[in-house]
Amino acid sequence: SHNAYNMITGAYIVPKSGVLTLSANVLFTQALWNAGNAVEMRVYKNDIIIRREIFNAQNTISFDFQGRISLTGLSVNVNDKIEVMIYHNRGAATEIVNTAGYSILSIKID
Repeated sequence: SHNAYNMITGAYIVPKSGVLTLSANVLFTQALWNAGNAVEMRVYKNDIIIRREIFNAQNTISFDFQGRISLTGLSVNVNDKIEVMIYHNRGAATEIVNTAGYSILSIKID
């Protein structure tokens, strides 16, 4: 990441101008999700939402809930701020799985 990702703020500060490709996924641990509960993932560029995905639970069930978002071809400049935010409306704290292949963020600039 060329020290471009700030672990405290969660922001990625673009180190060079180019075209950005981003992919992220999150996996919440097995929990009770009610019909209508949702996970929303947003990508921000300089504090403006540029992409969002919403994943809805169709039935009340206990399961691992995964969300994914990707973005290609985004023009970026040095010092642009990129953030991926994840929200859910489950109404209770929900643990995120942190194992190989899950809950990752990948950013590439060409």
